[in-house]
Amino acid sequence: MDWLIDPLRYLPRFQLPKTIEEAEEYVSWRLETATLLWVCARYLPGAFPPELAGDQELLLPTRRVPWSVGEYKCHELLGERLLPFSIDSPEMMAMEEDARMSYIPILPEGLDHWTNGFDEYNKGWLMLGLLDRQASSTDLGGLPQEARAALTHAHPYHGVSWCEEDIVEVCNRAGTPYNALPTAIHILDHSTENLYLDPTYDMPLEDNFAWGDREGYEYLIFEWEEAQEMMGRAERLTEYLEAQPSHLRKVVDLWNLALWNMAMK
Repeated sequence: MDWLIDPLRYLPRFQLPKTIEEAEEYVSWRLETATLLWVCARYLPGAFPPELAGDQELLLPTRRVPWSVGEYKCHELLGERLLPFSIDSPEMMAMEEDARMSYIPILPEGLDHWTNGFDEYNKGWLMLGLLDRQASSTDLGGLPQEARAALTHAHPYHGVSWCEEDIVEVCNRAGTPYNALPTAIHILDHSTENLYLDPTYDMPLEDNFAWGDREGYEYLIFEWEEAQEMMGRAERLTEYLEAQPSHLRKVVDLWNLALWNMAMK
């Protein structure tokens, strides 16, 4: 047996916690390991390597090694296939601070135009950003003439008079892809109430989700699916506008009609 050949290496596995704090840490780490394996088994069946699943030494962390090989593999699988988070952050913290990160480092996945501007995104996002007053008029020069002309007809709005139901109703009557306009506006405003789309690197997510929280994973997975659906609908609209800038005039007309309906209330 390996533990007889190299007992000092394996002895920590047999040491019992000596304080309440050590006991809490031991139980917490075991819960996190079990939950990571449960998430992989439930949402990514067959993805976790069987050679790791049968080796306790590769599955369980120790105080000297805050994350096990098996747990790092779970991080990799979850981050690449299930939900976006900073896969390298737990390992970096373990190396630099010899500590185990207690929360899942969720990454913002929305449009960070407040920091990066609109150059990283398709021109349709810039058009909607100008419509929503999230972009500067100095950016107009980068748009085709048809788009610039359409934007001159757009009416400004005041936040106190905004009515979500009105713009949704107007855009739904217009059909696809125009019915994605309210969603795109929320993405631009970081007001989707989705934990992936609203935060930015300058305004990170305030809620932390623990590695051992099963309900937390389920919520994160649901939110990521919703974020992809919302972003997909908005991207179809913005790509449509980039390809056919003249259609921005219809978007402006829908915008103006919704604002008129709001004002009439």
